[in-house]
Order: sequence, then C-alpha cells, then structure tokens
Amino acid sequence: MFYTKYLYNQNWNIGFTNDSIEFVFKRQALSKVKWMRHSYKDRFFADPFVLKTTSDVIIVLAEELIFSENKGRIVKLVVDKITKRLLERIVVLELETHLSYPAIFRDGDLIYIYPENSASGELKIYSYDDVNSNVNLVKTLIREPLADSTIINWDGKYWIVATRAPNKQKKAYLYSSNSFDGEYIMFQQAPIVSDRGCARPAGNFIRYNDELYRPAQDCIYRYGSGIIMQKIDLMSDNSYSEKTIFKIFPTSFKYNLGLHTINFHEGGCVIDGCGYLYPFMGRVLSKFSNIKNKLFNGI
Repeated sequence: MFYTKYLYNQNWNIGFTNDSIEFVFKRQALSKVKWMRHSYKDRFFADPFVLKTTSDVIIVLAEELIFSENKGRIVKLVVDKITKRLLERIVVLELETHLSYPAIFRDGDLIYIYPENSASGELKIYSYDDVNSNVNLVKTLIREPLADSTIINWDGKYWIVATRAPNKQKKAYLYSSNSFDGEYIMFQQAPIVSDRGCARPAGNFIRYNDELYRPAQDCIYRYGSGIIMQKIDLMSDNSYSEKTIFKIFPTSFKYNLGLHTINFHEGGCVIDGCGYLYPFMGRVLSKFSNIKNKLFNGI
C-alpha cells in the first residue's frame, strides 16, 4: 500500500537524561530526554550501554541497524555531553548474524561485552580493547539462543537472566555460575518468569538501597513498549521471586512507540526510544488504520 513506509517503518534512537538512580526510583519516571542528534537517515541506533564518560563526551556501545540490511552490528558512539550530537561512530563487532544489546561486564580494569546473538544459537563473551575500539572472542558462555542476557555478581555467585528463542518476549530464564566465565546452570530447568509484560531484560541490573532490581520490557502490546522495574526479592539456587515496582512508558512525540533499554552512568541515564520514521504521517495513518479495523471488525 502507498502508506506502508509511513506507517510501518520505525526508528529507534538513543536518549539521555541527567537523572540519577535515586531520582528515577523516587519519581518513578524520567525527566526530559535529550535525543542523540545525528544525520543518518538509513539506520537506527538502540540498546545503549555506557562505556565511559568524560567532562566532554558520553561514550556508549549500541546496536546499529541499517534498514536495507535488516541486521544489527555493535558500534561505539561518541556523543557530545552538552549538545548530544554524535561526534564519532566506530564499528566494534559485526557478524553474519544479527547482533544487539551489547551488555558490558567489568572485572577490574578489564572490560568484556556479551552481545545478544540468538540467531547464532550461542551466547559469546568478548574482551574489549579500548585503545583500538575492537573485541576479541574469549569463549562461548552458553550454547542456547538467548536474548538480551544480563549478568550480575550477587551474593557470591554470577547470575544471568535472559529470554530465549522461540519465546523471546514471554519467558525469562535464570542461570548461575561460580565464576564469570565458568559453566552456567539453568535454574530448575524452567522459566522464572512467564509473562510478556516483564520477562525480557531491558538493561543492567540496578543496585539501590542494598536491594537488587531488574529492568524488564513490557511486550504485551508490542515489543519493547516500555520499561518495567522488577524488584528481586529472592535469588538463590533453590528459589527466585520478583515483583513489579513501577513502569516507565514513552512520553516523547517523536519516539512514542517504545522504550526498551535503560542504563545509568555517573551523572545520568541513557535510554532508547522507538517512533515512526515519519512521526506525523505515522501517527495520522495509525489512527486511520485503527478506525478502519474497528469499522471492519464491527461489520
């Protein structure tokens, strides 16, 4: 149809706020978001994880997806701290299969990333070379098609929460290991969450007031429509429980369709947002399409 590109073409971008963890948890919302300014029209950027901040720039690792290729790669983005203008873009990792969610794990001065690569059927970990802005494969952690795996060192063990194909939006699984790069065992061979509203991870675990929280995605209406903050009440080899504390949904006109990654760094917060590639036409045609469907279904 003539309006397909206006209605169905969607765009993700990276946004920044000056919000601290304390501010977000007390307000249960984000303050005004400043979106990354860039000139690319043929791609989107999503899944930001903060690599470093200086007095002048914020450096993130993120997913870059070129529309014509429909396959993600991992890029390093250097963003001006004041203007939020993209200053530099470097490809860090590209494979034959789709990559996204470049989660970061730090061990002293060493930096590792373990991006989502469920299309390969494996979760791999890479060492990150900050000088050359590239990575080297260390090992395969888990031979399963995991999505948005997120690692935390908690209570003397290493834990991974992830979803996996074919239910990447609905079922979350828990894995544990005695070491970061050791053998991970699935908790009770069963999902810890079976709910499209809060299963898929949405960023690093958050430590706040000596408690542990897990950002998750609300995928009930659509994939990555909002952030659900889950408080982990119990996480052990024998038991797991969590509960929803609050929810954050998009408030931007341009990026009103989704919000599915949140991470904090010194002095602020980084998120991503989804909107129509052509915001005004997309909104108008979406309303038209909804009215048309209601009339059609009512006949």
